[in-house]
Amino acid sequence: FYDKLKDYIADIDSLRDNSYPLPITEKPGAACIHNLTKKYTEPVFQNDGGRSCCCCRCGKAFSITKDGAQVESGECFYHYGRIITKKAAGEVVKVYSCCSGTAGGTGCSIAKNHVYKYNGDISSGFVSTISSTKAENKVYALDCEMCYTVNGIELCRVTLVDHNCELIYDSLVKPSSRIIDYNTRFSGVTEDDMKDINVSLYDVQAVLLSYIYSNTIILGHGLENDLIALKLTHQMVVDTALVFPHRLGLPYKKSLKNLAREFLRRIIQNGGDDGHDSKEDAVACIDLMKWKLKDSNRRRQSSKKNKNVEEPQLIRQKGK
Repeated sequence: FYDKLKDYIADIDSLRDNSYPLPITEKPGAACIHNLTKKYTEPVFQNDGGRSCCCCRCGKAFSITKDGAQVESGECFYHYGRIITKKAAGEVVKVYSCCSGTAGGTGCSIAKNHVYKYNGDISSGFVSTISSTKAENKVYALDCEMCYTVNGIELCRVTLVDHNCELIYDSLVKPSSRIIDYNTRFSGVTEDDMKDINVSLYDVQAVLLSYIYSNTIILGHGLENDLIALKLTHQMVVDTALVFPHRLGLPYKKSLKNLAREFLRRIIQNGGDDGHDSKEDAVACIDLMKWKLKDSNRRRQSSKKNKNVEEPQLIRQKGK
């Protein structure tokens, strides 16, 4: 499995173009992330320690104090689904996948707080996988869940499975800042889940580095988000979002849910308000790549058969 996956490892240009964190040799602990501000909009910091932000769900501007309290009162009305195109009355229209409401319309979901995507300081805290002569050629699938804190988006769960889809590591993680939204619809993590959780990002990094070495292949979907949240740089990556490209090309990417339905005939992420199952997502990535390898092998065998059929015909024609 390891050797067959090598053909699908993302090259350095793909990692850079898709905002993967890359190590900076002369700055240990720091990372370089191409187009980071497009992916995570940095807030405007004020002299009093507060900050001005743009809500990543509803798009409204809002301010928070240096203690993380939202200055403006008011709920966040937003759509949790993507904008998709569909035919209606003979016309192609853009609607939200969550409620089929017209794009630009009032949100179908309500939250108590506005939130923003910002991953904090990238000049410190990053760790890199290391090489080891004792490290075996292993394959793992990784999936992380994130929640919203007063300082942006932070890791709250990490799951690692092996190539046999067996669970290797699964842990809830306590963010470094106060949580303002558990993002349960997507993270599957609730306030009750996080009670008495004291596992830190540093703890998680230490565990992962005991499994993942520089020669380890990591599978995942949109793995740049997971690695940024983990503050981990690793370049032996197979990203199903890149292996199964969107027909329109980048920056469009197919969702893992759609890939599982299309190629595995499997329904995942069907928990509704209860959120995603990180193990389920990681297993889906493993199974998608196993499907891809089988499909590629079938295509090669089919191509060989067609070639063998054509060659005798050419020989007979020459004989005439």
